[in-house]
Amino acid sequence: PQLCIDMFTGKMKEKQLKWSIHIDPDVPKRVFGDKTRIIQILCNLLSNAIKFTPPDGLITLHIGRAPMLGNASTADGVTGMSKACLEFMVSDTGTGIGADHQGKLFTPYYQADSRITREQEGTGLGLAIVKKLVELMQGTITLESAEGRG
Repeated sequence: PQLCIDMFTGKMKEKQLKWSIHIDPDVPKRVFGDKTRIIQILCNLLSNAIKFTPPDGLITLHIGRAPMLGNASTADGVTGMSKACLEFMVSDTGTGIGADHQGKLFTPYYQADSRITREQEGTGLGLAIVKKLVELMQGTITLESAEGRG
C-alpha cells in the first residue's frame, strides 16, 4: 500500500488531505499474490478517493483479514502454506454517492455526475477495471456510501 500512497503524496499535499493506513495485527507479514493487480486496484481506489475528497479531508486505507469464502481451504494442498483472504477498505470524507448511482458505478464509462469529466480527470473506466481485476483474483468489491457522506 505504501507504493500507492507514495504515488499520490504530491496530490494529497496539494489538496491538504490527511491520510491514514491501518493494518490489523492478524494480517500476515508476507503474502503471495498478484502484486501488480493489487497495486493497480489500490491505486485506482485511492485516486478516486483523492479526486472526490474536498481539501482538508481524510482518506483511510484499512487492511484486515476477511473470512474465507465458500468451501475454501485454509491450507494450500501443493505448498502446505496457509491461505488468507484479505480485505482492503478505502474510506474518505468525500461527497458520497447516492443510492441511485451505486449499482451502476462499476459499469464502464459510467460517471455518477456528468460534470466529473469537466471538473476531474477520468474516463469512467477505473472502477470497472477494478471490479474485473478483483473478480479475476476470485474476490468481491462492494460500496458503502450515501450522498453527502463519503
